[in-house]
Amino acid sequence: METSEDKKVSIMPQSKHGKVAFGLGISTLLILLLALINSGLAKPMSENLLGFVVFLGIVTAIAALIFGLLAIIKQKERSVVVFLMTLIGLATFAWMIVMIIKDIVK
Repeated sequence: METSEDKKVSIMPQSKHGKVAFGLGISTLLILLLALINSGLAKPMSENLLGFVVFLGIVTAIAALIFGLLAIIKQKERSVVVFLMTLIGLATFAWMIVMIIKDIVK
């Protein structure tokens, strides 16, 4: 039987994997924000560097998804930010799959 402490939902993560997922999610948001701001500049960075920045953002988002799922499933993490970072990682992974399928069908 579960106690009331097992069902407790918090804002910030308590487990190690949850904290890593939170950090990776925040870095994903910052990296992709950098790419978005760069696209509006008069003198943006080169296309190769911008492609690497976007790739780095996608990799950190997928890592946040993996660590978030590990925290939720294995360590029974029940914090709001871990759920949000896992959703961001899942949305990025789904977007990447859709883009790959779109290129294959084209």
